Amino acid sequence: MKECIDITEHYLNISTPGFGEIIKQEGYNDSLHSNEISMAKLIINTLGGDVVLLNEKNLDNVKTPDFLWHDKHWDLKDVSSLKAVDNAVRKGLRQIKDNPGGIILDFGKKEIKLNEVKKCLEDRLRRGFPSSVDFILIARDTIIAVFRYKK
Repeated sequence: MKECIDITEHYLNISTPGFGEIIKQEGYNDSLHSNEISMAKLIINTLGGDVVLLNEKNLDNVKTPDFLWHDKHWDLKDVSSLKAVDNAVRKGLRQIKDNPGGIILDFGKKEIKLNEVKKCLEDRLRRGFPSSVDFILIARDTIIAVFRYKK
């Protein structure tokens, strides 16, 4: 049985906090994406690396991931409950499927019960995802954990 493993230390060990910049895709609308811009700043300040902010939809009007970070697709999802986590991950996986990096789950000011979130992620991913994917869990503007689900 596959499971999520905690790779927080790995992320922190290879991080370059404060190094990197935000790059906006042509036509990016700042006023519609303040959460994404704030999260890109948090990623750069905490983990480092350039973050490309992607437009909401591509030329075919298909919803795209929010970021390109380390040349992989990442999507940001605001969540407030385990049901919201399941739904957000289901949608996010579709958005990153072509070049999966991961999904950032932002719990805002909510408390996180890591074991419950981990189980929810594993349950969702067992229903099918063709590759490995990382999850960065954020609460109170801080990285709480990073999990990797490896196929």
